[in-house]
Amino acid sequence: MNSFSQRIGLKPMTKELQINSIDIDLQNSLWNVIEIFYLSEFTKGNNKNTDFHNLINLLWYDFYKLPINQ
Repeated sequence: MNSFSQRIGLKPMTKELQINSIDIDLQNSLWNVIEIFYLSEFTKGNNKNTDFHNLINLLWYDFYKLPINQ
C-alpha cells in the first residue's frame, strides 16, 4: 500500500534503480544488514539482545535509516 504522501503526489511512487551510485538510505541499510547478521556475531558477549535494544535498533535503521553502529 502506498503512503498518503505518495497517493497525493508529494513523493514519487517508487525510487529509480540505483545502478551507478547508491543513496545514503540504501548505503546505511546495506551496512546495517552486515552489522546485524555478521559483525554482531563477534560481539555477542556484551548483552545486546534485550527487547529494548532490539526496538531501538529497529527504529534507528528502519525509521531513521542511520548506521546501526553509531
